[in-house]
Amino acid sequence: MGGSQFRFRHFTIRQDRCAMKVSTDSVILGCLTDPPPRGRILDVGTGTGLLALMMAFRGGESVDALEIEPEAAAQAAENVDASGMGGRIHVITGDFREFRPEVPYRLIISNPPYFPPGVAASSRARDLSRSTAALTHRDLLLQSSALLEKGGMLSLCVPATAVPALENTLTVTDLLISRRVAVRSVPAKPCYLEVLQLLKAPGKTVLPIREELCIRDSSGAYSEEYRRLAGATYADEWSGNRTTTGKEGA
Repeated sequence: MGGSQFRFRHFTIRQDRCAMKVSTDSVILGCLTDPPPRGRILDVGTGTGLLALMMAFRGGESVDALEIEPEAAAQAAENVDASGMGGRIHVITGDFREFRPEVPYRLIISNPPYFPPGVAASSRARDLSRSTAALTHRDLLLQSSALLEKGGMLSLCVPATAVPALENTLTVTDLLISRRVAVRSVPAKPCYLEVLQLLKAPGKTVLPIREELCIRDSSGAYSEEYRRLAGATYADEWSGNRTTTGKEGA
């Protein structure tokens, strides 16, 4: 979703200094993730601060927003301050792999880097945000398993093609898939994204809930299911022909 800013119903995201802009994938992840009524939340790779803001406005009482790129972290902090949520959200500049909080989290949410090292990017900051060289999915799972309290949850979205490798990594963690939502851009295309919710439940067995979401119908307009999911998030009324960009269908 390009441009220097993007206006949501409850807040505005300024993104001119962030390498990675607001994306449809992040909106879907934020809408599918219910913040816990109590307990601490961590947004890993907050970028513009979108997911942290979504969690706070949906009822999260304490959100840490971690970002490795200093300029993006500064803009996320400005977005948080402008939203009036500065009392609930704390923006931290740092590397998740080296992050050592004193208290565990009830929820960790992340729209992590998608692309392998070497995929062309327009800037070092964009490469840092996009590339799994900065944070692999394995790094994310192992560190999240360590930082979550028992019964806590990791909610993330990954390319559908990355799920088998991710499932292999889960065997060396205390995390189990409790919900998976396969996302299509349009009905005729295969699922390009999966939203996964992973429960920290050592020694237990969980049968995951499986769902599907199609963003647009065959005419190219937003589908009714996407309207129901995300309609309250956007600032304007739904016309059915709203144009977006971002990682949708990538």
